[in-house]
Amino acid sequence: MKKIIKLIFRQYNTGPFLGRLLMIYATAMGFYGMLGQAIGLSTWYTVRGNTLLPWAGFWSLLAVAILLGLCLCLVSWKFVIPSQINISNRQGWEHNNPGRPYMERMDKRIENIEKLLEKVLESKASK
Repeated sequence: MKKIIKLIFRQYNTGPFLGRLLMIYATAMGFYGMLGQAIGLSTWYTVRGNTLLPWAGFWSLLAVAILLGLCLCLVSWKFVIPSQINISNRQGWEHNNPGRPYMERMDKRIENIEKLLEKVLESKASK
């Protein structure tokens, strides 16, 4: 069972091309989505909105749509983006991060410095 789970959840390093393509696509989709919402709101108001909500003009509906969009942007900024950065950092660390060997060497150097510092402090304490 464990082998099957490992096989299913195993990840492959495909290089930067696929990730770059998806990142560009995902960034562009936000703009396509906003454009689609604006067109949908205009169509809905023209077909149904002016009869169902006669007190609400097109500009008030557009203002509400913009306000909702800004609220979604705020939620994305506060919660979604930090989570995406977190998983991106984890994935980057696991899959050929170019800075990883350098950071591991720095960790070893810091450990050696800490050991030397402890020795110096011990020698001063014993005097």
